[in-house]
Amino acid sequence: MQLRKKIVIGLCGSLLSLGPVGICGALNQSDAYVSAGVSYMSGGIGEDELEMLAELGQAYNLKLIFADTTGHYLSDVSVGITDERNRQVLAAVSRGPWFFAKLPAGRYHVLATTQGYTREQMVRVLPQHQIRLAFSWPESGSHFAKRE
Repeated sequence: MQLRKKIVIGLCGSLLSLGPVGICGALNQSDAYVSAGVSYMSGGIGEDELEMLAELGQAYNLKLIFADTTGHYLSDVSVGITDERNRQVLAAVSRGPWFFAKLPAGRYHVLATTQGYTREQMVRVLPQHQIRLAFSWPESGSHFAKRE
């Protein structure tokens, strides 16, 4: 099991003027973490949190988006990322439809699993450019083959 270290985001003190909940309230749903040296965060439940993540997410070079084929966002998606040598560099569960990771430049294999169904994509990550990958699954209740 990999250790996760929560990163304290020091924005709350300077952003209290946004109101009692403001961005600080939304951070509880989209905390930033570090796993095996890789910084990541996820969330996106509600419009306020999506706006906040759109801003904070600019610092990450990989953005994953999870939805069903009708366009409804999904959460609780397991994310696994391995490098070119098939070494796991990240394993986490997305707390919302948007997942951000800050990875070293290189090629990666990304697996996203929800309700027992897995989607996968290959990606080349660059240091100063955000790459976006969208993953979609048939809407809940649809029948499709599980990946074994």
